[in-house]
Order: sequence, then C-alpha cells, then structure tokens
Amino acid sequence: MEIYQARFWPNSAPFCLVILSIIEEAELRQSKDIVNDDQTVSDNTPIPIRLKQARKAAGISQARLGLRIGIDPSTASSRMNHYELGRHVPDYNTLKRMAEELGVPVAYFFCENSAFAELLCVLQKLPASRLKKLMDQLSRELADSDEKSAGPNP
Repeated sequence: MEIYQARFWPNSAPFCLVILSIIEEAELRQSKDIVNDDQTVSDNTPIPIRLKQARKAAGISQARLGLRIGIDPSTASSRMNHYELGRHVPDYNTLKRMAEELGVPVAYFFCENSAFAELLCVLQKLPASRLKKLMDQLSRELADSDEKSAGPNP
C-alpha cells in the first residue's frame, strides 16, 4: 500500500469533504490489500504493519533502513525483520529515526486505522499556515454541524 501523497485542494473545498475523500480512497486501497498471516498486526500495537507499509512505500529494504537509522550492519536486517513481525517493539527514539527516514510522522506508527494513518501523512506535508487554515475550517464546519443537529432553539 502506498503512503498517501499530499495534494493541494482548492481553498473553497470544505475540509470535511477532503477528509472523507482521503478516508474513502484509503478504505478502497485497504480492501484491495492482501494481508499474509505473517503481516497480522499484534493485538498490542499496529507498529509492525505500519513500519512495513512505510518501508515498502519508500522502496528500501529492511537492511538498508536499519543501516540508515544507525543499527549495526551485522544485525540491521534481522532487527528490522523482528520489528516488522512484531517480535520486538522499537523504542521511541528508534521509531523517530525510522519516521524521519521514511518521511512519515511518528504518530503514523500508532494509528490503528489506515485512513487516519494516511491522513497524518497528508497533514504532515502541509505548510503550517495551510494546516492552521484547515483546522480552523474544520472547527467551523463541526460547530455548524452541531448547531444544525441540535435543531432550532425554542
């Protein structure tokens, strides 16, 4: 599965529609993905599957990723394999180095939902000013939605 690439939407597009579009695309791609038994996410953490997805999307091997984040060359491949299989869980600093190398936010590794994981990747790529505008727009849309669902005031 590819990590969702950021797009630039027209300023007039409601933010909720943008989010729904991202989630629908992610769910469609996820429904087409085949997950092997050895890729099953541990009951405790989504880290193994997210790590493998991000690494494959970046197009690098386990050994290469291990080397790039500073793991000893003699164990880089096996350590990365253990992380992806869920046999071991990397500490936060290791996850941070992986995230930087793979171009994803650290929070990506903790997302249980693929759509939210992809949304994080999109949001990370936006400039701070655009992100603030989108957050403000979402807040307004949610407030408007709450007012409409509450009905008229008696």
